[in-house]
Amino acid sequence: SLSRVLLSKHKRVKLPRKTPSRAPYPNYRWFMDLTGKMRVKSRRGMQYAGVTVDDYSNDIQPILLTKKSELKKDYDRVCLFIGVYPKYLRTDGAGENIDAAFVESINKHGTHHEKSAPHWQNQNARAEHAIYRVSITSSAMMRNANAPASLWDESWPYACLIESVLKAFATGKSITPFEARFGKTFDLTKIEPFGCYACQHLKPDQRKPGKNADKGKQGIFVGYAYHKGYSACQILDPATNRISFVPHEQIKFHRDCFPYRNPAGQRWPPIDIPDQVDEMTTLEEGETFHPEHLEPFVLNEVRMQTRSAARAVERQRAADLLNAPPIPQQTSHPAAEGVERLRELADEVLADPPPPPPTASSQYFDEVMMCFAGHAVKGDPDPVSDPKTWDEAMSRKDWRKWRKAGRSERRNLKQHNAFLTLTYDQIQELIAAGVVIHDSLNVCKQKTDHLGNPYRYKCRASLKGFTQREFYDFHETFAAVANSGLVRLVVALAVANGMNLHHLDVVGAYLYSPVSEELYMWAPPGVRKHKGEAWKVLSSIYGARQAGADWKRLWISLLKEFGFEAANGEETLLFMRHPKENKIIIVCIYVDDSIIAENWPSKFNALMQFLEKRVEVTDEGTLRWYLSVRYQYNLDKTRIMAYQQVFLEKAAKAHGVNPDLEKGPATPMSEHFEIKAKDIPKDEDVDPELRTKTKSLFGSLLFPAGWTRPDVLAPVIKLARHAHRPTQEVY
Repeated sequence: SLSRVLLSKHKRVKLPRKTPSRAPYPNYRWFMDLTGKMRVKSRRGMQYAGVTVDDYSNDIQPILLTKKSELKKDYDRVCLFIGVYPKYLRTDGAGENIDAAFVESINKHGTHHEKSAPHWQNQNARAEHAIYRVSITSSAMMRNANAPASLWDESWPYACLIESVLKAFATGKSITPFEARFGKTFDLTKIEPFGCYACQHLKPDQRKPGKNADKGKQGIFVGYAYHKGYSACQILDPATNRISFVPHEQIKFHRDCFPYRNPAGQRWPPIDIPDQVDEMTTLEEGETFHPEHLEPFVLNEVRMQTRSAARAVERQRAADLLNAPPIPQQTSHPAAEGVERLRELADEVLADPPPPPPTASSQYFDEVMMCFAGHAVKGDPDPVSDPKTWDEAMSRKDWRKWRKAGRSERRNLKQHNAFLTLTYDQIQELIAAGVVIHDSLNVCKQKTDHLGNPYRYKCRASLKGFTQREFYDFHETFAAVANSGLVRLVVALAVANGMNLHHLDVVGAYLYSPVSEELYMWAPPGVRKHKGEAWKVLSSIYGARQAGADWKRLWISLLKEFGFEAANGEETLLFMRHPKENKIIIVCIYVDDSIIAENWPSKFNALMQFLEKRVEVTDEGTLRWYLSVRYQYNLDKTRIMAYQQVFLEKAAKAHGVNPDLEKGPATPMSEHFEIKAKDIPKDEDVDPELRTKTKSLFGSLLFPAGWTRPDVLAPVIKLARHAHRPTQEVY
């Protein structure tokens, strides 16, 4: 082994690989992995799920098991469906999944078993990432249809199919993984919403005898029969709990009707069953297929504008509601302000119509106010906390302020020329070419003062950066982030030398830096004008992986252009000295917030005038509030105190801890506290809720420990070793 190291180091000769890093053709190498035991046993008794991923095409095939000992049987089923056994099969080397009998079995078919290195997840990350994507798609489909949890074994294979026929090919070609592996395309018109109402046309020989026999059979669409090569739809009859396999051409789908959403006794809608059903009856008359038939929040690459006919119906419905007779107010209701509020929001209603209102008169007022006015009808969350989603922001008492913030964000993006709106035809061309249109979200934050009172509402249109691909959508990701020690050093130097401390904030900082890569995204709700609006990103929008790096290059280049120099080894610390007098300006950068310490007022004013010509920068005055840290001078400004009272009180409240520490211990942790090895539980014995709470508490404590409370840093680090397998004593 030493000779091989010397050969590589001195002669710079690459060591021979046993197998190439990427597969040269389909079915050369497969990645395989299984999930843990499902919480609910499926309708067919399945308890485990998994995937196999082809390294060349990135095609995903499902694995469903009643117990892990049946892995060989389902693996052979996948190989028979593909028609070939792979040359290499890579797993994570888990002993409970792959045993000697399984390895001996695959070796008979010419398959070599590869194991990933322990504690090195990247070697089997393809299968792990595929499980993550499939699980999200599967659960989203079931939530959309309100399907019972026992149907997860039907949504899992369907989610695998969707990932394979709608995602981009791994090598960047304009074909799908399904086409790259099988050499043929999958008809996208056969993709239907999971759990929708399906009416099967019965041929004459399939009907019961009699003149009045039913010509059709009602059921629920639950995906495609993966064990039959996705050639037939699976139609579930809830009355008998049996699944029948029917060709797509013999079914009439109603994509807006989900039987599991309806109450008992109203499951089937009054829809006439046609005498004949051919291939085109799955679409409306004169209509062609649009990817909008798919579930938009799951398949973000194919989310399109609403059909013109459907939009006209929704507009008319909204107009009828606006002209509806007044409804008596309900004084006990928190949102009882009448339908007059609907008239104030008419422009939003007509531009972005919500789902149709319910027919039940008892729910009319609540549903109308929820859907159109965006008001809370089921209780209001803490107004000080930040909403996690746009729907949550629209269900609060301060929803008007969040809506105003969303409109202000769109105006801000337009002023910075941050995006270019794509037309419907351009979106279709991008999807046909296999270009990824990334999903988006609104990040809603409240700016609070040192007492925790909100004084500004901010809504950031953000791109979901976790969907970006390295070397395709981004390259560099490092932002200018000064560490806590550097910030404390600058503040201490300023106070010790009688310098002025300023807090600079750049409004919409990222939007000033142009993006170097070509990016596309769906406009987020609250900022978009209509559903299905897509943008070409021109500036480094928030959430993009490269946004921080792009802004860092622009901001540092502006400061260097003015005359600043970077400190040795610290690109987040820049300074400018007077050539003769003892005057200096120090800039400490933390992304878009900067601390400036100076005793050179004239040069500082010149710097502000220079920056205001390039970006919208504001001087927040003397440093008072920076990164959730409160700074307070004494009377003669010879000392400064930094504390995080508001942050610690929020963290204590979130974990149910009394923030009053007057009666607490004298030290953060007992001197003789120790967790013995025998007291550490096994992974399967750890309460998942306790593990989540413990990790969340550690995350809340690490921030103040590094900034203002070094006294708790040592115990936090010591206890963090048990974060994955905590005990109640650790928590």
